[in-house]
Amino acid sequence: MKVYHGGYTKVREIDLKKCRAGRDFGQAFYLSNSRFHAEECARQRIEGVTGGEKIATDTLEMRGMIFCIGNTPVQEEDDSEQWKIARMNGSKGVITEFDFNEEAFNDKSLEIIRFEAYTEDWLNFVIFNRIYAVVHGWRHKFDIVEGPIAEDKVIRRVYAHVFGLTTWEQAVEELKAFPYTHQIALCTEKALKMVEFIG
Repeated sequence: MKVYHGGYTKVREIDLKKCRAGRDFGQAFYLSNSRFHAEECARQRIEGVTGGEKIATDTLEMRGMIFCIGNTPVQEEDDSEQWKIARMNGSKGVITEFDFNEEAFNDKSLEIIRFEAYTEDWLNFVIFNRIYAVVHGWRHKFDIVEGPIAEDKVIRRVYAHVFGLTTWEQAVEELKAFPYTHQIALCTEKALKMVEFIG
């Protein structure tokens, strides 16, 4: 299956240590079978590191911690390699194509979880990774996670529940109204063997 990664540079060698924690499925390398979603990710990523035009975001505070809904808070400019690459690529970002070996889903040596829709289990998992795993330094056990993306409007519903603005039942019901979006998170070195760089 052809999959895409959106970022500020072409990724030929994946380094999980460079991947951010606190995302939908934890610290991992993220791919999508939708080029459109990868392009959106690239755009947001490049805007985050260049200080370009930002998507409107809301910020909520919980136990003294700030959570940004939508774009990652813009970083201060520095002279790192990341900034040099971002400037060189302008505001469009870069798409890297990979071939994902779908036989991975039948590989008994891999721990895999797949969410086919915005479900209660998906909501639980995203809350764990975006909040509790960050606060407590926890990690899940899975090598590969596949499921919907917590896009801006979706994550607003997730945090509305976390902060007690909606009930669990309301949150799950509201999520069902959103169209399915796709992402695969490669969380371990074992998982990285399931993808091959195309270009």
